[in-house]
Amino acid sequence: MVGYHPEPINGKELSSTEHSEAGLASGIATRAIIQPLDVLKIRFQLQEEPIRGGKSGKYKGVIQSIRLIIKEEGAIAFWKGHVPAQGLSAVYGLMQFASFEWFTKQTKLLIDPPDYLEKGTDFMCGALAGCVAMTAAMPLDVIRTRLVAQGADQDRVYRGTGHAMMKIYKYEGVAGYFRGWVPSVAQIAPFTGLQFMLYNQFLEWYHMFVEGKDSGGALLCGAAAGTAAKTVLYPLDMVRHRLQMRGFQRKGFGKASEYRGLMRTIAHVGLWPSQIKAAANSGFSFLFYELFCDALLGILVSTQAFCYTVSKVLFAFLCDRVNHPKLIATGMVGIGVATVFASMSRNYDELFYSVVLNGCVQGAGWTPSTLLVKKWSPKEEFGSWYSLFGIANTVSGMLLPYAVALFWRQALWYAGAGTLVWLLIFYVFLKEDFVEPLEHHAAPSKEKARETLNVFTSTAVFHVAILYAFPLSMRTVCETWFPVELTEKGMSPSGFQFFLEAGGFTGVLLSGLIVDLSSRKIGVEKAVRLCAYASTVLMMAVITLSSLWVTAAPSLFGFFCGAAFQGCINCWGLAISRLAPVSVQGSASALISLIANGGSVLAGAPLNWLQGAEGISTLAPLFFALTVFPVLVYTQRIPIVMEPVDEARKTE
Repeated sequence: MVGYHPEPINGKELSSTEHSEAGLASGIATRAIIQPLDVLKIRFQLQEEPIRGGKSGKYKGVIQSIRLIIKEEGAIAFWKGHVPAQGLSAVYGLMQFASFEWFTKQTKLLIDPPDYLEKGTDFMCGALAGCVAMTAAMPLDVIRTRLVAQGADQDRVYRGTGHAMMKIYKYEGVAGYFRGWVPSVAQIAPFTGLQFMLYNQFLEWYHMFVEGKDSGGALLCGAAAGTAAKTVLYPLDMVRHRLQMRGFQRKGFGKASEYRGLMRTIAHVGLWPSQIKAAANSGFSFLFYELFCDALLGILVSTQAFCYTVSKVLFAFLCDRVNHPKLIATGMVGIGVATVFASMSRNYDELFYSVVLNGCVQGAGWTPSTLLVKKWSPKEEFGSWYSLFGIANTVSGMLLPYAVALFWRQALWYAGAGTLVWLLIFYVFLKEDFVEPLEHHAAPSKEKARETLNVFTSTAVFHVAILYAFPLSMRTVCETWFPVELTEKGMSPSGFQFFLEAGGFTGVLLSGLIVDLSSRKIGVEKAVRLCAYASTVLMMAVITLSSLWVTAAPSLFGFFCGAAFQGCINCWGLAISRLAPVSVQGSASALISLIANGGSVLAGAPLNWLQGAEGISTLAPLFFALTVFPVLVYTQRIPIVMEPVDEARKTE
């Protein structure tokens, strides 16, 4: 829960500075995810014509709008105004959460309202925090809105954030930065108040069913609170954006009018996109704020894991635009420097920032390395080559018990220095690849836009992403819930965990070898498809049996579980690496990773709630039922390779 608590979590009360840092980081992280949704929401709000009907405007729905924007302006249009929007989110997140924590603390210390007024206190303090945050971020909000409202290049009024700032000041003065301030505050005060009040209330109800603290509760309750508050107060949000457009003649879409005041502007358009954006914005804001507060309280692992997840998606997208060895080298430099810095850290803050840096560049390696191996290896031996990367995690897991024998600073220093030495070796052997341009780099922008759109509309991409979620969710079950089950039964999970890694090593190598042998007889695509589905069914069968009898033979079931889910991950990884053309392989990998990680989320709090107090064995029927799903999907013969752009256009 957010707000002041007389009994601080983990016995430590965060300072105002630390709350500000958590709010700042939450705003930045949330904006990086929701920016495309924000662009869609603003486009709908600024379009006067209705979304549907005979007199509908340019934008008629979410899917149609996505296609139209990519066609006319390119995928980069979804990040128009991202610089001021990122500044807006950073300032707003910092001021909102820090102000709310300060207001709730002062209210508790000075007034000490009774418990039955707790939710009313959350509403009033949230409203005040929203006013403070909106006033501080208002200039950036105006600039962001106007940049997003611009059409294609030929219709641009502002060249960028700096140009917009100077032009607004020249023609409208300081008042131009605060266009729509009254409706903004009138909308944001009750919205933020409702958001904080509903979030804390929903979280209380959530913990009536789910024990303990987890990130899933913050995400779900935050999304529900944001959606409810946005639905109630949406008209004022639309008024705010339309009044911010006064004095600015937009071109390229829809009509534009001069809005003279609050009451003359009220209308109800674009509610659905706004609800989607509100759910994502509120859910991720509270999730990241709680995560960063936990990190400041000492939970470094969650922060590193979150940064790694985000960086893996972002670097996968960059693979389509940046030389692959350069991306790998960037990650190695960042990891090496961060690890050495961590070994010499003198206080918690230095250690925290080194962990954040490590996570932010750790995702730079996987997709670029996969594409390089795909380029170098013979087609019929790619499975074995690819499997060499899959064993890295299992080998490190097996070596961890020996590494802890070293003093932690010494172990980190050796790891960081070793990474930098390997970087030099990497550069010596791949010097020519560092200057080699991407084969598709010179492709026309319209062709590139069509290829990118094909990724987001491809049946194969979503098909593979859903099936890839199976091994990711089962990895969470094996690495988290089975050890918990053993611990609750009074047994040590160390044997299970060691053999889980050993089994994973075996599963990765065997799966790559089987794919290569099969591809020589039935072809690469058929072999990858067959092995991916077969490994999924086998994995679910092993997990089902393990959920029933893991306590009878922990080491044995640990080995088979590790081999099953790691082999399955490896097979689907091979499918992903062959799914898309090289020009959009990074974008496809990023989208699949983002969707499939939902499997890990579902295997967290929801699975914990389902198993209840009876233990993991109660989930055996669910695991068995899920075994049938990949069999049914396999019979439908859904492709696991994207259609070429030309074929996709013919189908349309």
